[in-house]
Amino acid sequence: MPDASTFLRGLGFQELDHRRQALDSEQMFEVLQNFPEQIQQAMSIADSVPTRDRGIQFVETIVVGGMGGSAIGGAVLRDLVQATEEIRRLDIKVHQSYHFPPAPSDRTLAVAVSYSGNTEETLSFAEEARHHTRQVICITSGGKLAELARDYHYVLVLIPPGYQPRCAFGFLFFTLLRLLLRYKVFPHRAEQQLNQSIEETRQLLEQLSSHYSALIPDNPALQLATHFYGKIPVFYSSADHLAAINARWRAQIQENAKQLAFGNLLPEMNHNEINGWQFPGQLRSAFVPVFFHDPLDHPRIQARVAISADILRQYTQEVFTLEGQGTKFLTRLISLIYLGDWVSYWLALMNNVDPSPVPIIQELKKRLAVLPN
Repeated sequence: MPDASTFLRGLGFQELDHRRQALDSEQMFEVLQNFPEQIQQAMSIADSVPTRDRGIQFVETIVVGGMGGSAIGGAVLRDLVQATEEIRRLDIKVHQSYHFPPAPSDRTLAVAVSYSGNTEETLSFAEEARHHTRQVICITSGGKLAELARDYHYVLVLIPPGYQPRCAFGFLFFTLLRLLLRYKVFPHRAEQQLNQSIEETRQLLEQLSSHYSALIPDNPALQLATHFYGKIPVFYSSADHLAAINARWRAQIQENAKQLAFGNLLPEMNHNEINGWQFPGQLRSAFVPVFFHDPLDHPRIQARVAISADILRQYTQEVFTLEGQGTKFLTRLISLIYLGDWVSYWLALMNNVDPSPVPIIQELKKRLAVLPN
């Protein structure tokens, strides 16, 4: 396998640009370029939602129900809360199934997230939520979830339609975060920190947008995509802080690039999976391990990342370690998500596929639709 610069010279930037114009049916390129604007729009949308007399108060547990690209916002919120001392008291659960989980108290906030508004698991979750708590928020672009929210007088947050759910992450996450800030779910000190983090994130992504979208040899998203081309990336990260990043990178590569990707979390990976890299030897070269790390990781996790990466270099040709950019934890999270989104986009073009459609998922949904509920 040639190195990244050799590969890019061989394929040619002109060919990649041609594939972008020929394959990108839903202009994902422009959506990714404009992602920083999503953050600003999401804040405005959340600010337009009436918050008086809606009964959102005394929140101790937040249960986010959603599937696929609509669920990632809840996972990012969970990691953010875990990493922020002032709000670690909040219990964040991401529920990816039909039934609403038993609520531990009457101070539970349910958040139903479905971009299309028609995800059957999320609709079931939202339907059952009213039997467990009077505090419910629905985030959607419309569909049945919007109708259900109006019928049950839930807080309804309407975001713009016309995106793939995985491309609407800015709307799905930042509207929720902003609304939680407006409802005073977080203490004042944390509120100030989070508002600063949001602004730092928006400014950084504006800078990264022009770099990650450029057809130039030192584009890090292009470089990583080249290393993943024809191989299977395996992502490792801490369970406490970077589980959402792990899940997002895998999902984006699977949906956009139509390519296999796997992952696991530390420290659990050190107790089983690391031993499996010994065999089968003839297949190991097809896998590329990637370790995500962050300064907030437990010191023993930081040591495990360094040692694990060193060990795996004995068994595979390449090992990567990645850290987000920014002074704030939220900024580092979102910058890693943004890098992964661009990696999956360029990898899709290298695989000569349109990044937007997900035909196998659509086939699955069609076959499920004819079965009785």
